[in-house]
Amino acid sequence: PNVLVMATAQLAALVDSLPRDSQPVPDLVVYVGGAELTRSLSRRARLRLTPSVYVIYGSTEAGGVSLAHAASADTRPGFTG
Repeated sequence: PNVLVMATAQLAALVDSLPRDSQPVPDLVVYVGGAELTRSLSRRARLRLTPSVYVIYGSTEAGGVSLAHAASADTRPGFTG
């Protein structure tokens, strides 16, 4: 796969299950939503899984409404979408 769409909890579980010596996958794009992406998880995911992690914001009724690169949240606690 080259695109993953997942909840924040799923991203945490995936990153935590990676072998210690795993290398980031440059062609992989991850879209994450459903809860706040913490600065810690954002950084771990971008260092260990792929640099291309995006936060997606939306609602059940409207679907995805906005999208931002996860690095945008590094200096904005609680940043979403």
